Amino acid sequence: MPFKLTLYDINTQTTRRKSQLNHYVKLVNDTEKVKRIEESLCVICYYNGSVGCTVITSSECQKCKKLMVFPTSATDRFCLECAKAEGFCRNCGCDINLKQRKKIFKEDQCQ
Repeated sequence: MPFKLTLYDINTQTTRRKSQLNHYVKLVNDTEKVKRIEESLCVICYYNGSVGCTVITSSECQKCKKLMVFPTSATDRFCLECAKAEGFCRNCGCDINLKQRKKIFKEDQCQ
């Protein structure tokens, strides 16, 4: 059965593509950098978010070992305090400014 193109299809795809483009512009220009840094998230985690199942999940901060509880299976790697102190993305664990590091922590006591 051949696909019949409709005006609705064209307009729906156009709206989706505009939305994607606006998302990419926000990501590249980091339009909410101050808020993103306050939340200790890298540019990718902040603008793309994360997906998880609705289930109470716990994990340990990879630095201080504090138990953290989340409403979904999408857990953070660091607590907010350690992420801010060390300059990590609390969600994925990368350097918040996406820069390569020579050591894990600012003070190497936890390697």
